[in-house]
Amino acid sequence: RYMDWPPNSPDLNCIETLWAMIKRDVHRDGRQFNSIEDLWEACKIAFSRITPSDIKKLTASMDRRLVEVLKSCGRQVKD
Repeated sequence: RYMDWPPNSPDLNCIETLWAMIKRDVHRDGRQFNSIEDLWEACKIAFSRITPSDIKKLTASMDRRLVEVLKSCGRQVKD
């Protein structure tokens, strides 16, 4: 079966998962910001908490992600 969208799938894009990790850290416990500068600082801190091990896990998961997307004929898969 032909898959229209998989090359653009978030399931095949590690950076989407990385951004989600940063977003969860920045907004943990419902945190809100009063200025763009405060938000930017929180983003930099959250990004600094990402470890080489986190990146390795993301990239190592790609084979599994590819198989899952192929099995689902391009539909979104659960992580």
